[in-house]
Amino acid sequence: MAFRDEFSDDEWARLTAAPLWVIGAVGFADGEVDAEEDAAGIRQLYQSPLLRGALAKEVMMASYSDLGSTFEHYKGDDRGMEAVFEDVKAILADKVPIDEAVLYKATLIELGIAVAAATGDEDAPISLDEGSALGWIESWLGVSSDEASKIAADYGADDDGPTAGFYL
Repeated sequence: MAFRDEFSDDEWARLTAAPLWVIGAVGFADGEVDAEEDAAGIRQLYQSPLLRGALAKEVMMASYSDLGSTFEHYKGDDRGMEAVFEDVKAILADKVPIDEAVLYKATLIELGIAVAAATGDEDAPISLDEGSALGWIESWLGVSSDEASKIAADYGADDDGPTAGFYL
């Protein structure tokens, strides 16, 4: 199923910009987006063809393939993080099956974890501020760790973390 056809151009732009909002929210949580954090986020987008969820794969691939336009939409949206992520939640609730919606949201959380861990160390891979940002994103998207783990298990994922195994 091609999910793109289910969304207006504005809705699709908002969905494809959501990964950049995650990178920004987690990266800026401790003051600035480090080069390693930025690279980790872009690497996750680049690897999107390996995602298990059809919606997550399609949105993340579109985000990466038209990164310039996606970035312009991200930079031009001044609504704030809470409004952006709650908007994503509402768009998904109206347009896609719940399992695909939850898997996409969990993929966004996994992206945030990868960004946060890019500059962490063995003892503290994610800072408290980055962990807090991830918690807020989960809350605004309306997905709990339990929901993400259940969907991951349904897709045959390993249980090594809240969103482990979303990649093949």
